[in-house]
Amino acid sequence: MQVIGPPGGSSNPLLPPEFWERISTAVPIACVDILPVRRSADGSLSHIGLILRESPWGEIWCHLGGRVFYGETLAAAAHRHLEATLTNIDRAQMATRPFFVNQYLVEPRPGSGYGWDPRKHAVATCYVANFPDGVTCGAMGEGLDFAWYELDHLPPDAQLWPGTDVMLQELLAQEAGSDAGTDADLAVFAAVSDRHNSHNELMWQTPVVAMSAMAFLLTIALGDGRNHTYRAVAGILSAMIALVSLQLMAKHSRSQRNDADLLHSMEQQLHMTLAHAPPAPRTSRMTRLSDGLLGRLERRLELGRSRRWWMLAMAVLGLVSAGVAIDALRPG
Repeated sequence: MQVIGPPGGSSNPLLPPEFWERISTAVPIACVDILPVRRSADGSLSHIGLILRESPWGEIWCHLGGRVFYGETLAAAAHRHLEATLTNIDRAQMATRPFFVNQYLVEPRPGSGYGWDPRKHAVATCYVANFPDGVTCGAMGEGLDFAWYELDHLPPDAQLWPGTDVMLQELLAQEAGSDAGTDADLAVFAAVSDRHNSHNELMWQTPVVAMSAMAFLLTIALGDGRNHTYRAVAGILSAMIALVSLQLMAKHSRSQRNDADLLHSMEQQLHMTLAHAPPAPRTSRMTRLSDGLLGRLERRLELGRSRRWWMLAMAVLGLVSAGVAIDALRPG
């Protein structure tokens, strides 16, 4: 019997229990492990998420994860286990590369730095899943409960699955070492940052240059005593400039936003200061009302809305130009 597995076309053969037991007692099993994390505004680790689940030792706090299906990539397996175990994961960002490879032996080896699973010998590739600050999640599937833990208040090792503690120690050690990525990672980040800045500059240069040209053409189109044909041509050209400038500004705006999202993701993965974090959520209606008229006006005119105002102004000038051209072409 076959069931459809995760994206990528892989499938999960539902093995008979006796067959699975023979496999799991004869060869190591490939797995993925996931640690949900949250970060503070400066990009430093602030919380780690753990599920409560059944184990050979009773209910215990544990990371997320499980085995990899035949034909399934590690990233797809990590996403599948995250989706099957937690709710509200839409804004989670899985790291693009693992931070650790863990080993679970069938017998405990105290002080060895290995995990322990009496059911099977497993080799697990470990990923971090970054969640925005303030996101709450619920547990499902094998998870009986889910909780965010501050770094200073993690459960003691005796309440953790043997191997979860190894993952936590490795992640905390890497964070303490301020691992900011390889030279290649930083070079890619710098290239994307330069492109982001270039799109931002071009986005604002476009309406300034376009409106200067439109002002000249509208001066001709609205002038008295000029040939109607000249006025119509000037109005049409002004409208065309508005149209193509709107398209160009929208293109640079979209590219700049896409690069900002990419830079934010890279900052999280490379443990850098979150300089490109998305805008903070709006405050409650009661708070907005309490700010008074000046506070509301400031939010209405904030920088995040500037591109909308400029694009609206460009569109209005384009419509006026088209209207002037039509008026100049009318008989009489």
